[in-house]
Amino acid sequence: MATEDPYDRGYMDGGTAAWLSLLTTCLRELGRDDVRRWQKELLIKEREEAILALRHICNYIGDNDWPDDLYLRDIIDKYIAPHFFSGKE
Repeated sequence: MATEDPYDRGYMDGGTAAWLSLLTTCLRELGRDDVRRWQKELLIKEREEAILALRHICNYIGDNDWPDDLYLRDIIDKYIAPHFFSGKE
């Protein structure tokens, strides 16, 4: 059974985000009041996908002990960057 390449999935999700952005612009131009709800849902989905990608990276480097609600920059600074910059000034 073939597994899905996470990079292909990310590319498709990026395309979906672009179409949702275009749809949001169209709704705004049509005078729809629920544009903010669309934007909020898009941001929530984008964060969920970012957390999944960061979990994948952290699982690979072996430092995956952080809560899902941690600020994204803190995840990168505290759990990913040290593995890439250890021993460098």
